[in-house]
Amino acid sequence: MPCAFRQTMRMIFPVAALVWLGGCSFSLPQLAETPVAGTPAAKTKEQPAKSAAAPAKACNAEDPEDLARFPQTIDPYLVNIRERSEIVPAQRRYRDEYYRVWADGYVPEPLKKVKWPFDVYTAEDAYGENLRPLPQAWFKKMAAEANWERYNGVAKAAIALRRLDLRNFPTAKPLFHNPCEAGEGFPFDYLQNSTVFANEPLYLSHYSKSGAWAYVLTSYATGWVPADRIALIDEAQQAFWQDRALLALLEDETPMHTSKNDYLFEGSVGMLLPVQGLTKTGFEADVAIEQGVRKSRLIRIPVPEKQAAEAPMRFNRANVRRVISPMLQTKYGWGGLYGDRDCSSTLRDIFAPFGVWLPRNSYQQAGIGRIVSLEGLDDKAKRSKIIKEARPFETLLYLKGHILLYLGLYKGEPAVLHTVWGVKTVESNGDFGRYIVGKTVISSLRVGYEVDGYREENSLLRKIESMNFVLEPGSER
Repeated sequence: MPCAFRQTMRMIFPVAALVWLGGCSFSLPQLAETPVAGTPAAKTKEQPAKSAAAPAKACNAEDPEDLARFPQTIDPYLVNIRERSEIVPAQRRYRDEYYRVWADGYVPEPLKKVKWPFDVYTAEDAYGENLRPLPQAWFKKMAAEANWERYNGVAKAAIALRRLDLRNFPTAKPLFHNPCEAGEGFPFDYLQNSTVFANEPLYLSHYSKSGAWAYVLTSYATGWVPADRIALIDEAQQAFWQDRALLALLEDETPMHTSKNDYLFEGSVGMLLPVQGLTKTGFEADVAIEQGVRKSRLIRIPVPEKQAAEAPMRFNRANVRRVISPMLQTKYGWGGLYGDRDCSSTLRDIFAPFGVWLPRNSYQQAGIGRIVSLEGLDDKAKRSKIIKEARPFETLLYLKGHILLYLGLYKGEPAVLHTVWGVKTVESNGDFGRYIVGKTVISSLRVGYEVDGYREENSLLRKIESMNFVLEPGSER
């Protein structure tokens, strides 16, 4: 393929994909304005051979200086919160959105819309798990396995039995863009759309040709999941489930067990379960487990008090501390891979216990609540407007492909919480690189300013386009 044409395609496809996937970081694959992704800069030019005696050099072994200047615990920032003693209207919409795919008359997305990955990802720029090009025959096999002629042929309510990856093709194997380019390769598997928690409501469209995969829709994303990891749920079970208040889990990597200590699944911050009532040691929650082939039954399990709270929680300092503390310094996970989070899933999980429903990708999240544009402002004016108007812990700051939670001022400087892959760098020869961060951090709006190759035009502050107030009413886009 001619290089110029390939470069044009690579500029278009990641932008489209990251809008759908909720790509997450301000370090970008190609252009300064293209949404993120990033591995350490891969050199495509000849390099001198390493001396046999030279020790291996760690890749970005040190954190950016911001992570030392800004405390990486939430407590120093909690003083900035404006506590709310009452539940506000924005905290009451979660249930309706969460159970939307079970509602009578639910209409799934049109086929043309859900098939977008098969239009975007082609053999023109696709590499497999061995970092070798994927052949056209592989794409034909995936298209046949997708069984699109059966779309919406099952049309039944279902439930996830485990935490599941939502895949863009019916396969667990990855698809990377050219791994020799900065911002591509691991961990940016473009077939990873999102994840769903165990016991999350699903709408089952149809099965793949082999029957090994099921195409499901949630209230915020769609994709392929292993067919043996979901179960159908009948109308009586749905009604019983939706009649309960919701219990928000507040610890990551929490093993959930039956009353007889049999392991069920892993719980995480952001996960919600129907609560049955209180016990001497905490709560009783209802969960669905498999019974026979593709069927489920509901059982009751204990949940210790320290691990959960009834949702929606009131928006106050103590509750914010409980929700955010377990999430800081957790690893970056593109699209939720490996049970980790990217920028938009971090914000979804922070606000879920408070009853605030956020969409899956950063662009859509930036449309929730009252929106204030920051476009056309220089850095000084933008910084001033954020400091003056943004409400700490209630305001999201958006730039293409990335989203952040504003925490207020720390020693006179705006502080933000975000899950970020890396800081974009530009080498002296013009090649792009990445300084890897790879986790959930608290930083300034100029994180990485001290890194070789940092350019001010690539800073968070320079690229922020808008801020939105998620607890305030507004005209959502």
